[in-house]
Amino acid sequence: AARALTPEGGPYAETVDGLVWTFSVDADFGAIVQGVACDNTNETTMIQGAIVIPSALGGRLVTSLADRALSSCRLITSVTIPSSVTNIGDSVFLSTRLTSIVVESGNAAYRSSDGVLYNRALTELIRYPSGKQCVL
Repeated sequence: AARALTPEGGPYAETVDGLVWTFSVDADFGAIVQGVACDNTNETTMIQGAIVIPSALGGRLVTSLADRALSSCRLITSVTIPSSVTNIGDSVFLSTRLTSIVVESGNAAYRSSDGVLYNRALTELIRYPSGKQCVL
């Protein structure tokens, strides 16, 4: 059976690989990640380590990460961004312990190099992970 596509609007929620993602759908019918349930009140049950942002939510490609979308996930150390994401909001990774940001190949807007997030042409630094050691 074909899955029904989520209509414009939101917020909606969907569980992918055991994580509950909240999202909305924009006028171009792309999914915008609003956040993920990180259980930020208890460090023993909080999401830790690496997470992969889903490439689709509600049957729609994930095209954007909203402002502060992952900021409540203090203990994540690595994030993988799907090739479909073309917009990353402000302070998405604020308060995280990221040591690595990975962008899937084929992304038209972003690229990662050595765990650091850049624009596609590698001419603009977008985000240096706060937990990454700087080697000179």
